[in-house]
Amino acid sequence: MANIGLRKPFFAPFKSTGSGYDAPTALGQAVSVKISVNKAEGELYGDDVMVESDSEFSSATIDLGVTTIPIAFHQSMFGHTITEQETSYSVNDTPPEGGFGIIGVEKVDGKRKYVANFFPRTKFSEPDSEYETKSGSISYKTPSISGKAMADTTGVWKKDKICETEEDAIKWINTQFGVTSGS
Repeated sequence: MANIGLRKPFFAPFKSTGSGYDAPTALGQAVSVKISVNKAEGELYGDDVMVESDSEFSSATIDLGVTTIPIAFHQSMFGHTITEQETSYSVNDTPPEGGFGIIGVEKVDGKRKYVANFFPRTKFSEPDSEYETKSGSISYKTPSISGKAMADTTGVWKKDKICETEEDAIKWINTQFGVTSGS
């Protein structure tokens, strides 16, 4: 298997009622993503040798690069106040938790496959901003955000499904958010 592409980052905050997600929305176009699993580890030594060791999931760090962050995400993902294309950033803003989905493209035995990834409980932090003056060539600066994936109440922190088409991958991610066709 070879990873050859990345598509369609989606995010939806948890509903204020505490049950399910708001409607998922695409977060620009995917540029890059790196998922790093953080583990709690322990070792027990006795008689000068290791007699037990354990490693358990603690959280995962999601570093996501996108082409743009639509203005609506400043509220739904980072907790800022938006009025008529103006965003107010307060020290008291609290990013909400929600679900996150993204599609990886793989090539397996010469065939393209679409791997739908869903993280049922995530929380993202404010992105850094970077601007640069034009010089002899145009240089694109794209936003990068970082978040944490945590286990949900059932202990699940990630789900994925290999799909034959991108459309099937999108459908599967939408079902994880609770969206069914015709909704």
